[in-house]
Amino acid sequence: MFGGPKRLDLLAIDEQAVPWVIELKRDVADAEAVGQLLMYGSMAARLSRMGLAQQYKQLHSGACLEDACQGRFGTKFPGQLNRQVNLVLAAYSFSVACEQMIEFLRLTGGIVIGRLELQQLTDRKPGHVHSHKPSRVECRFLAKPVPTKPLEPESPERRDPDRYLVISVSGEDDVLSLEDCRKNEVAVLPPDGDQRYGPIQRGTGIFLYAHDGTGEPDTARCGLVGYGVVRHSPADAAGSPGSLRLSADAKEKFESRGKSRRLLPVTWLAMSVGRPVSCSLAPPSAGITEMQDYVQVIECRAALGVPLPDDSFSICPRGLAEPSQE
Repeated sequence: MFGGPKRLDLLAIDEQAVPWVIELKRDVADAEAVGQLLMYGSMAARLSRMGLAQQYKQLHSGACLEDACQGRFGTKFPGQLNRQVNLVLAAYSFSVACEQMIEFLRLTGGIVIGRLELQQLTDRKPGHVHSHKPSRVECRFLAKPVPTKPLEPESPERRDPDRYLVISVSGEDDVLSLEDCRKNEVAVLPPDGDQRYGPIQRGTGIFLYAHDGTGEPDTARCGLVGYGVVRHSPADAAGSPGSLRLSADAKEKFESRGKSRRLLPVTWLAMSVGRPVSCSLAPPSAGITEMQDYVQVIECRAALGVPLPDDSFSICPRGLAEPSQE
């Protein structure tokens, strides 16, 4: 999503937290503009809550998207986005091919693209041929958009999680070794891990951070060692070894060492072999912590060789805003 070659013109959200993708054209919108709008819309519909909040923070001098929604709409920003999008094409005029494509999408696919007509006006005083006053642009909807149908849920591996947790491991002396976690596709939660951060839902991103228990910044033994996503539904997110398919050796280790601990079923997408990957993360307090910085999420995923699912467009500096109520 960040730093890609394609730059989306305007991205907004409404009171239902539905993204609005607005493609601006300086003159005539042609059929190619419709294709651009559809491409950006397909990406915006997959935005995570965390990624959207980080974009807003960067484009609005550190402002909080949750606070902006509360101030603008008087409602809380939802915990997850609903995977819909409103599509708007703004131009001074629309070519015949453009309007035919828009109509074709409406009739055959149920995709209703909004058309926003722009008009440039210049204030002139009576008797003056030219005016020194700057021109202004007015706009009106020729057709308003309708939110697209919600996308079907993607597998946890394919989507950008709305939440990321970091869980620490301390090597062979821990409840399960890294190799046990990798082979059995689990992570060991700290004693109060799920109580500290609430239910850990399916699709949550999990980073494993290795340390030697001394707290010293020894990069040979401390750093990232794995990344994956929680694969079970919220009701089954953490449990006893009996609810998971553990090897006999891992089950025996857990039952002898893991009193008051719980297992988190994780599909590992990357697991380092040998030396941990160095990063700016500090060892998680109490064995688990929540990542709030999306930029750091991107850096950590990249360090482990796991790119974001939709890393192909960015938002122009003029920004992300709430659309007008009119």
